[in-house]
Amino acid sequence: MEITGFSKETSDVVILLNGPGELSSYVKPTVEALNKRSANIRIILLFTPCPYSTGKEVEIAKSIPGVAHVITDKEFTRWALFRVPPEHITFSRRGVVVFMGGDILYGKVIAKRLKYPALAYSEAYAKWPKIYKKFLVPDKMIFDKFKIQGFPENQLQVVGNLMVDSVRSDRSREQVFDGLKLDRNKKLISFLPGSREFQISFTLSFFSKVADDIRQLMSNIQFAFVISPYLPESILKKYMDKADPSIKLVTSDQHSIIKASDLVITVPGTNTAEVAVLGTPMMVVFPLNNSQLIPLEGIWEIIGKIPVLGFLFKKFYVKIALLKTRFFAIPNIKSGLEIVPELKGNIQPKTIAENAVSLMGNTKKLNEMRIRLKNCLGNAGAKDRIAREILELIK
Repeated sequence: MEITGFSKETSDVVILLNGPGELSSYVKPTVEALNKRSANIRIILLFTPCPYSTGKEVEIAKSIPGVAHVITDKEFTRWALFRVPPEHITFSRRGVVVFMGGDILYGKVIAKRLKYPALAYSEAYAKWPKIYKKFLVPDKMIFDKFKIQGFPENQLQVVGNLMVDSVRSDRSREQVFDGLKLDRNKKLISFLPGSREFQISFTLSFFSKVADDIRQLMSNIQFAFVISPYLPESILKKYMDKADPSIKLVTSDQHSIIKASDLVITVPGTNTAEVAVLGTPMMVVFPLNNSQLIPLEGIWEIIGKIPVLGFLFKKFYVKIALLKTRFFAIPNIKSGLEIVPELKGNIQPKTIAENAVSLMGNTKKLNEMRIRLKNCLGNAGAKDRIAREILELIK
């Protein structure tokens, strides 16, 4: 495959990521900002191994304007382990490695392979200050966390939360309702069932039961399933018979339908940050009724696949993780407070329905939640600050 737009003056920006969350929330806005600021760069996206990959990330990455090439996780593995670089790419003498997801060790490896300086946008942990010239962080909380970890303070910089820049809603509530043939006089609850097969294999039928129970408690209501763009159509079709056919299925312009909703009921993930930016009240549901379906990382997933023993191990592992984790919703994690209710564990649809109806009836609480959600992740602008740092490092 021939790569166009390459010249001696071109510098490469190699962005490492590992899943749909980073691609939509971090990479897309950063690429957009870079393209507006410089014509003398070539942007290359490099996927690293991810147990939560949906299989559609590479396809979507290739469609992003300004992305010159996409390196798959398999190509990365050959490069990292066996020093076999991706075929048909001649890297520039100058460039920068930008870590945006996965294990930060991977960024260190690629930076050494290319002899490029590196920087990172991360919330997990900070290491190797000789390799990573800067760690760009979303807020003061992460700044202090990395400082405590021992990363040099002068190489840490708060740039804001990229998730705020990644969310766009272009249509009004009326336009959304009319486009989906929804009743303007009824309230709307939208379900976000997840983007991975292990999630929707359970949540489509589970949330359909929740909708049935809500209908028993209130009549002036309608529902929508908001489907992630990262969910392959083949997987969606495989499980559609588990979904209530009376619930509207939304597969495009997801942010507009979320903003138009009166309440969102969602599984945990970066989607909770997107809902927060849009200011829509939500409930986060983490059902562990089928905890054996949840993929783990590394050696733990291998152990989890051992017959009989693996099933018991997974249930125990997930139970311990649940006890150790205070919050799963990003707005709650960021604020340290339960801005949005979280229902976790072996829960029944009726319990979720009762909580949803109670929340829908509390106008004061809904309005307070909207305000707190819009404020918890800060203002837009992180993508421009990050783009400036990337281009400055190339110089």
